[in-house]
Amino acid sequence: MWAIGSILSRHLELPSSPLLATAMIALTGGTLLWMVGLIGGEGADLHLHRVTLRSALALAYLAVFGSIIGLTAYTYILHNAPPSRVSTYAFVNPVVAVFLGWAVAGERITPRMLAAAAVIIASVILVITAPHNAAPEELGAQPVAPD
Repeated sequence: MWAIGSILSRHLELPSSPLLATAMIALTGGTLLWMVGLIGGEGADLHLHRVTLRSALALAYLAVFGSIIGLTAYTYILHNAPPSRVSTYAFVNPVVAVFLGWAVAGERITPRMLAAAAVIIASVILVITAPHNAAPEELGAQPVAPD
């Protein structure tokens, strides 16, 4: 669904503000997830008195950096870069997560993880620096309507 939404967003009329588009996505998705969770009975498993400061801060971090900043940047890039370059976020995210786990939580990084990160980073660099063909719309051509 993410890929379909990303492709469709290049062809649909959306807000010009990436922040507004992100807010619309977050509010819609969050509302739907709350409704599905409540309908599924997950509300009974929520015990607010058991929420720790650490878990609340982790949730706030994910909301700010993972959702607001991350989705706003993704929405902006989606409308200003070719899809092949936009898709590299999916490869970079795990590398960033491993780095943050090491830097913030003291997690161990193995040689295998370093090798995998090097392959991922090299691949992303190749995708970003490779020349790409402009889409017909970028060249000023009008799309051909089917008969």
